[in-house]
Amino acid sequence: MPEGTRQGKRLQRWFALSWFSCLLSGLALGDELQAQTLEEALASTYFSNPTLQAQRATLRAATEVVAEAKGGWHPTLAIESDIQANSIDDSSDSGRFTSSSTALVLEQNLYQGGQTTASVSQAENLLLYERALLQVTEQEVLLSAIEAYADVVNAVAIMDLTQANERRLFKQLDAAKKRFSAGELTSTDVAQANARYAGAIAEQDRALSAVEASKALYQSVTGQEPDSLSRPTQQPPSVASEREALELAMQGNPAIRASRYRLVASMADIRIAKSVIYPSLDLQAELTYADDPSLETGYERAAVIGVELRVPLYQGGGEYARIRRAHQEMSRLEHDLAAVKRAVAAEVSQAWHDLSAASSGIGSIKRQVSAARQALAGGSKEVEVGQRTLLDVLDLERDLFEAEVALETARRDEVVAAYRLRLAQGTLTADALELSGDHDDADRYDRDHRHRLTGIGN
Repeated sequence: MPEGTRQGKRLQRWFALSWFSCLLSGLALGDELQAQTLEEALASTYFSNPTLQAQRATLRAATEVVAEAKGGWHPTLAIESDIQANSIDDSSDSGRFTSSSTALVLEQNLYQGGQTTASVSQAENLLLYERALLQVTEQEVLLSAIEAYADVVNAVAIMDLTQANERRLFKQLDAAKKRFSAGELTSTDVAQANARYAGAIAEQDRALSAVEASKALYQSVTGQEPDSLSRPTQQPPSVASEREALELAMQGNPAIRASRYRLVASMADIRIAKSVIYPSLDLQAELTYADDPSLETGYERAAVIGVELRVPLYQGGGEYARIRRAHQEMSRLEHDLAAVKRAVAAEVSQAWHDLSAASSGIGSIKRQVSAARQALAGGSKEVEVGQRTLLDVLDLERDLFEAEVALETARRDEVVAAYRLRLAQGTLTADALELSGDHDDADRYDRDHRHRLTGIGN
């Protein structure tokens, strides 16, 4: 390929990538756009993420389960009516007539083996369980937004580094060709410079692909295009030691609370299962009006009130199997709670050590970058006087690029690890992060609907 054609294609590629990088950095035709902060991205995620919205609907449905369980304490009132057309033809009489009856029936359960009380207790604890699950989902969604945000920033930064690396290697390739023409270098030196430059082009392609992938993930989580993102700042941990972080996690982690509420609900399920083997007592009252021309009286009014006692003696044995199954379910949930606690402890430990490693590593990598820049500057001068080979300088170029990429990745890991630690402690919520906007009131629907006795509207 002629040198002019190669140079032209390189310039076209450089301008295209530079324009794309500027667009992601929030620059358009030289006009600065206000960068979207991490807090703004989290606020957008909190109010629009469909996964979080679905979990809120699940919580509202759990509120109705409480109201449904409380219905066992309330009476039922119904009107029962029937009408019949009759035709009689016998030895004494014949004719046609219509008979009808209407009854107002009231039923009230007085005792059902404690089933209603246990059902309400179970529903209340399942509601608390769903509230805790909502907080689990909220934290996981917000962490996904943080990771997506940090990944976009990291991908754009690495793409900028690949452009700088490509420019440096192009200069090395151009200088190598000139020195080869002057007889100072061999064709092997030029081939080495060309290979490194081709590798830099491939690095740019991978970096561009990573930017596009991170953009797509960011949009799926936050519902927004990452037009302009500012580098997130690392928040220092609110605790001084891993032990303190673990203690806070055991108290505040919503996954642990959810597991506890589910366990308590299973205890109520055992009482529900046992209620069917106990007696039940119901109050029944009925007002009846019957119009029957076939009777001598013609019509009849009646009022009846009484109680019905039912004592089960044998019901096939299935009720005892359900009781045994409920006990085993409770045992399983006890083990689940222990497993959740262990998992949370592992999350705290991993997040703490990841944060420590990233924070301490950043300082070392910064020194590595600084030393690599000095080495490259010195090596570039030494190769001109023959004290170093071109391959030495190309290796120094690679060392600098790898150190710069490692620094950007460490900064991303530090931010994510800090927020992962907050998630394990249960403080990665909209309230704890003080995100802007009116936060969801999980109790509002409960207050408005828990005691409703009629109606199906929202």
